[in-house]
Amino acid sequence: MNASKLEWLGEFMRSGITRMEQIDHGMRVVSASKSAFVPAPGVFVSWCFAPEGLGLPSVESAYAQALRNCHPAMRNCSKWYHPAVYHATASAGFHSLPLLSRELGLASFEKQYLNQCRRIWQGEQLAAVPVAELPAPVAERTPEVGNKALAELRARRAGGAR
Repeated sequence: MNASKLEWLGEFMRSGITRMEQIDHGMRVVSASKSAFVPAPGVFVSWCFAPEGLGLPSVESAYAQALRNCHPAMRNCSKWYHPAVYHATASAGFHSLPLLSRELGLASFEKQYLNQCRRIWQGEQLAAVPVAELPAPVAERTPEVGNKALAELRARRAGGAR
């Protein structure tokens, strides 16, 4: 075996590539790149762990959803493409992610998202997205309820003033 094959094989082993589907996905990305040159082993490995190979949204699309769901108005009604997007957002910080510049926020999110994708590629099951808190039940408000409460207050006041 020549040195370049050993280098590639070593990089696959160090990176945790364990399935042929990962290499197949990396090869599809190489074919789509239309570059005349073979990528470095590290670049190829990053393509093997890409979220699109798992049927997940791209980093850009997942980041847009993360920003949308970090907004306080979305707290009880947010929907997530996949638990990987939720866990990456949680790791990047629900409160800090929207405050960062786009460049820093995307870099932070991308690191966490690709980490979640790597875990899935390695066969881990991610925890489910927590169910949103239910809002507190609202007390019934009608004129009858208000009048009854006022009558009770007046009765207590009249009874206590004697």
